[in-house]
Amino acid sequence: MVNILDYIKDMSGDNYEIYSVEFDKLYPQIVFQNLRNRFTGMELFNGESEVHHWMTQFNNKIFDISVNYVQTMLYFSKDAKGNLGNQYWYSYYAESLTQRIFGAYDLLMHVINVKYLFNITPGPGFNSKVRKKLKSKNPELYAELKKIMRDEEYFQLGELRNNFTHNNSPTNLTSGVERKDGIITVFQGVRTSNDDILKSIKEGLSHLERTKLAIEKALFATN
Repeated sequence: MVNILDYIKDMSGDNYEIYSVEFDKLYPQIVFQNLRNRFTGMELFNGESEVHHWMTQFNNKIFDISVNYVQTMLYFSKDAKGNLGNQYWYSYYAESLTQRIFGAYDLLMHVINVKYLFNITPGPGFNSKVRKKLKSKNPELYAELKKIMRDEEYFQLGELRNNFTHNNSPTNLTSGVERKDGIITVFQGVRTSNDDILKSIKEGLSHLERTKLAIEKALFATN
């Protein structure tokens, strides 16, 4: 029996630095820059300090994502069968990484909500409510976000996240049993390759960066 604790890797020193630098090079514009200089005390009276808050929350989430990215990469192996201990931790961190990325998308909706003073209370359907109000407030950004959210990279990452969370984990073999129209088919179980999982995560992060840039350009073009 594999003791997963035996496979925990040290994140200090070069182990962390290599993949942290890689993350910064791959996604150089994924965080909001110069937040301290962007706002002044007057923004306390027009809601902009709250915008600053949510932009900071987004940046904090990106830092969490970058750490999670390092953890995922430390356990990445092309061969899922090669080391069960490493594979466990790769799956563990890849799952949490997909969830954090979608959490960052949610925070961008909070930025829009407070920037335009929509005053929508966080809760079920929050993102949809923000987009609905955005349609009349900024139809150009609404149309761009609608197009962005139909991108294949966003869909693939969402499917990966949903399978990790609700269905058969992509890193585990499927049962090999398919039931359709009363017919049962048995075949060899399949899993999503580590390469494909990592590809979806990296493309999803690029998509998040593009989404952030589109929102930043539309909301702060005159700032």
